[in-house]
Amino acid sequence: MGAASIEIITRVVLFFLCLFVTWTDLRERRIPNWSLLGCMIILFAMRFFFGTPGSWLYPLPVAAAVLFSFAALAWRWPEALGMGDVKLFACFAYGLGGADFVWIFTAASLLALLYASAVFLVKRKKAPRLLPFAPFLFAGYACWLSMGAASW
Repeated sequence: MGAASIEIITRVVLFFLCLFVTWTDLRERRIPNWSLLGCMIILFAMRFFFGTPGSWLYPLPVAAAVLFSFAALAWRWPEALGMGDVKLFACFAYGLGGADFVWIFTAASLLALLYASAVFLVKRKKAPRLLPFAPFLFAGYACWLSMGAASW
């Protein structure tokens, strides 16, 4: 299995993870740990067994930086950011790398801002304070895939 195959499988795994966590985040307002752990195990195993030597190690510093920085934010403002979102960010950072994660996270944040602004403008009421972020991350990921930011 080549590097291109691993990248394609990674994108498919992350796509289906996003589908599932979007559904659970909208429905239950939580992201199950088992889904995130399963995703990380699959991503790690693919890189470890089928990637080049050490390829499983390269994305670890970025994923750790994302995990710890967003965990600090979630600890400081638990009502604004959930730990499920933090672990989902780490999955993306490990699977896609830092630059792609930043692109997706920025797009997701802008989409969330647009949604909150539209609710405020259209309904003339206060924008929702608590938004499930997984759907916006999924939308940002879909934009990344469709706009060619992902080189196949």
